[in-house]
Amino acid sequence: MVIVAILAATLAHVAAGTGPGRAPTPATANSAWLWRAVNVSLPAGRTNHAFTINAPAHHAYDVTLAAPVGSAIVLTMNIATGTGWTITTRHDPGCSTSATGTACVSHFAAGGNPGGTWKAVVRKTSAPAVNVRLTIIFRPRAATP
Repeated sequence: MVIVAILAATLAHVAAGTGPGRAPTPATANSAWLWRAVNVSLPAGRTNHAFTINAPAHHAYDVTLAAPVGSAIVLTMNIATGTGWTITTRHDPGCSTSATGTACVSHFAAGGNPGGTWKAVVRKTSAPAVNVRLTIIFRPRAATP
């Protein structure tokens, strides 16, 4: 439930164009909260789905992966040649399970974000068909003096 509350609060700030303790400011490429969301329907059996996400460079970002209880989902994101990360619903320390589903939350610093077109693969190794939701929230860059 805590993860759901954090995600709801973050999404509220995205919609308002603000962050915790911040007043609304005009949105620019460097100051606006940007988010990408993808819903993936995976049929029964072992399967995967590949897609791309356009990412702004040098922004810190948060990734949320939501899946049904008991589903075995692996999200692999290639953010540059030879660089990327993986989240697994059954083994990732950022994942928690409730009666309604599994939610994984990971936070990434701005320094490791090259931006551009990221390549994602969502792989399912559990049997039932599932719907998975991936949300990436890119936080605004810190102001420079």
